[in-house]
Amino acid sequence: MEGSADPAHISTSYVERGSLTMRMHLRRFTRLTNAFSKEVENHAYAVALHMMYYNFARPHFKLRVTPAMAAGVSDRLWEISDIVALVEAQENVGRSETGRQWHEGARTVAGIDFGRALVLVCCDGDPG
Repeated sequence: MEGSADPAHISTSYVERGSLTMRMHLRRFTRLTNAFSKEVENHAYAVALHMMYYNFARPHFKLRVTPAMAAGVSDRLWEISDIVALVEAQENVGRSETGRQWHEGARTVAGIDFGRALVLVCCDGDPG
């Protein structure tokens, strides 16, 4: 990460709260559990789905809007069906020379252009 953070606002409590939220939503992050990811790829997909839900479909308690709405990325509360449509859009994939999946389909879902960022999360980072 890069940036010039204001030292007056640096705090580990933000990181700790993010970790707690992830542990509460994803069982594979809880302590002393047998619900772990056997493959790192599946782990990455679970985290991506959680972050998508957290940022677009789950309203923040204090903000009363989703983080995506607060940041101006989305103008509405997403439904789970919107996230499913996004995943289904990623099923239109081809294969690169290395055998990894790469994206051929639309990168715009529900009026939001996800561009390369979505390709890197959903398709193993190889846009072809």
